Amino acid sequence: MTLTKYFFFLLAVVLTSVCASSIAFFVSASVRLFALANVAVSLPFILMMLFGGFLVNTGSLLDWLEWIKYISIFRYGINVSQFMVLYCLQMMDSSFLSIDIDLKH
Repeated sequence: MTLTKYFFFLLAVVLTSVCASSIAFFVSASVRLFALANVAVSLPFILMMLFGGFLVNTGSLLDWLEWIKYISIFRYGINVSQFMVLYCLQMMDSSFLSIDIDLKH
C-alpha cells in the first residue's frame, strides 16, 4: 500500500513539472529575445501563484476573477500534495505507537 501511495505522489509531481515546463517552453518559443523570454516566462507563473491560492486566499478574490484559479498549476499541485498527506494520515502518539486513521466511510 505504501508503494502505491509513493508512485501516486511521484506521478503527481512529474505531471506538475511537465505542465510547468511546457508553459515555459511555449513562452520561450514564442519570443525571439532571451531577455524578453526570461521576463515573459515569469509572468504566467506569478499569476498562477497569485490566483491559485499560493499567495492570496482564493475566497477573497473578486467574483469576476475567480475563474482564473482553475488555470493555475500550483493550485492542482497543492491540492494533490494535500490529498496525499491528509488522506493517508498516519499519526504517532506519545508512546511512539502508530495510529492509523482511515478516512473511508
